[in-house]
Amino acid sequence: MTITIGLWGIPLAVTLAAVAWAFLMPMPRPHGGAFDFGGMLSAFARLAAVVFVTLVAWLVWALLRLSQPTCPGSCRR
Repeated sequence: MTITIGLWGIPLAVTLAAVAWAFLMPMPRPHGGAFDFGGMLSAFARLAAVVFVTLVAWLVWALLRLSQPTCPGSCRR
């Protein structure tokens, strides 16, 4: 069995870039008291953005893969 790097590398790169953006961007510092949930809401917003971008990238990959023939010319009997 041979594993080839093909079009799945593009959504993988998008996923890794989105995750890196979410973890490497500095988090805002809290300005309020003990119950300041701004940082937590910002983290959840970043997580939602990463999940959305990742799902869209893999959906586009799957739709492009469905539009391609499964066995080009080698399935003729």
